[in-house]
Amino acid sequence: MKKITLLIALMAFSLGFSQNTVTVNASATWSAWASWAPATGNSPSDYGGNGWGLGDLKTFANIFNNSISLYPNFSAYGDGTNPYWVNGAIGSKIFEGSSYVESAALAGSALTFTGKVAIYTLDSGYTAEAFIKAIDPANNYNTVIDIRTPLLVGQTFSISTLGIIPAGLLVQYGFAIKGLNANPAQEAALGKVVVGPAGVGVPIVQMNLPVTFDDATVDYNLSGFGGADNSTVVTDPTLPTNKVAKVIKSATAFSYAGTTITGLAELGFSSKIPFTISDTKMSVRVWSPNAGIKVRLKIEDHTNSAINCETEATVTTASGWQTLEFNFANKVSGTPDLDVTKNYNKVTIFFNFGVAGSVAGLKTYYFDDVKFVSALSTAKFDTSSIKMYPNPVKNTLTIEANNAIQRVSVYTILGQEVMMVSPKNNATTLQTSTLQKGIYLVKTEIDGNVSSTKIIKE
Repeated sequence: MKKITLLIALMAFSLGFSQNTVTVNASATWSAWASWAPATGNSPSDYGGNGWGLGDLKTFANIFNNSISLYPNFSAYGDGTNPYWVNGAIGSKIFEGSSYVESAALAGSALTFTGKVAIYTLDSGYTAEAFIKAIDPANNYNTVIDIRTPLLVGQTFSISTLGIIPAGLLVQYGFAIKGLNANPAQEAALGKVVVGPAGVGVPIVQMNLPVTFDDATVDYNLSGFGGADNSTVVTDPTLPTNKVAKVIKSATAFSYAGTTITGLAELGFSSKIPFTISDTKMSVRVWSPNAGIKVRLKIEDHTNSAINCETEATVTTASGWQTLEFNFANKVSGTPDLDVTKNYNKVTIFFNFGVAGSVAGLKTYYFDDVKFVSALSTAKFDTSSIKMYPNPVKNTLTIEANNAIQRVSVYTILGQEVMMVSPKNNATTLQTSTLQKGIYLVKTEIDGNVSSTKIIKE
């Protein structure tokens, strides 16, 4: 019987077998598993493992540039007071966080997993690996196949099973980061790994102001911290043709939780923010579930974090978009003054600054259109080139101009944004049938200049 089985197996290999190839896809459904062991000692109670949320593991799938960002785990360290996880100022567990795509459909074939390492700044105390696993749900979910390869800077990796994955198994492919559960204060120093699809990589054009999240050739990326780790570029929930940044501030977030707007290589903007003695402002379009919260904006030199300035603005619209203006001439008390000679080229935003997640609860915020505001850009310009009709309007409002219209926003008289489009051509039509009767303000942006026109909705 053994000889017959061997003969059948050899015939299967000689005739060939089904082969699947997968690569990194940020839009796939990613899951997470955490396992840990004591860094010192051998107490059975110090071993563990279970399913985690992807953001809790500190893995982020960026669907805009199709990349996966992997970090050491900081969540387990908590506030640094739990002796199970903490040993003085460092973690007490060797922590392995696995981020993976799982599919039963991949069983019954051979599998190859490929990808490209775009960024590797991970501290030498940690390892990063790509893996293919197969687990048996009929046998206590034991691991049947576990193939791994280390991730290296600039590497295009490819790993394959040695043959067909037996039918009935659950197949997983993804990445693992292993090392000490980390102190959040060491987050910047411990680095990360960013991977993308094989042969494609990630966008390489360095980000600069204005940041719109809409240009597929630009390296948009977000780095959340302190409980705002789940910060991603997503489709605008109020406008499917627009991309925005989404920030989830967790219920366990620190009061200083924030999101840095940075490319994958964390180089800041491609040029300094052009502050002058008279031009000291920036603006950000934000969406918050609550009015009355403080939003802090911090600028700094990406090569020297000691060179920074911070200011704040207050949200006045709940569950709606509004544009906040930040004047760095009015800096937050206790933070450095604005020095227009310095190379400010990096921005961090903090929603509900100073309020911990334990007080506010879990909150989701959005932001878009991070801009430098100059006297030139806010100056009045010739509005005769803009035609807007009919006014009063019922169902459709047409806007025409001599130059490309970058953005049109419609506001209520209370300042709440109720509609926004980015036509990027010389004409656009707004569907106004769903607007309530009343007076609205239409702001039209052309070449960085903004014109405001009142319309009446009948």
